[in-house]
Amino acid sequence: ISATCSDGYQAHGSSSCYKFFSQYASFENAKSDCQNQGAELAMPKDQSTNEFLLALKGDQEAWIGLRREANTQTWMWTDNTELWSSQSYWAQGEPDGDYLSRSCVRLMASAAPGTSSSPWDDESCQNNYGYICQKGRAMNY
Repeated sequence: ISATCSDGYQAHGSSSCYKFFSQYASFENAKSDCQNQGAELAMPKDQSTNEFLLALKGDQEAWIGLRREANTQTWMWTDNTELWSSQSYWAQGEPDGDYLSRSCVRLMASAAPGTSSSPWDDESCQNNYGYICQKGRAMNY
């Protein structure tokens, strides 16, 4: 049995494939585009995945699948699981927006010195950035 990635997606970890899209889109449009490909916005829940996605996107900005629940301080992944503090990789001083204005999370173009593996930044969901989609590997029997 082997697991493969298709359509220009790159493998990372035991079961996931990722692809960076450089065209700019709002958070919702990025989420929709991933879904149209049978994927979802990337959910980097560990250090190695964060570092893989940073390398994948290069010096671009990219949405990931993390947003604040409406009118709360609770951050949720797009798979409806809650962000644990042990999973978070906020850049220094982030998140710094209020819950009305900045409720979606992007990977910064280049993280601040000394925080290369802490690239998260909260931004307005209406802003346009590139994005990273994630899907499971196809199993070949």
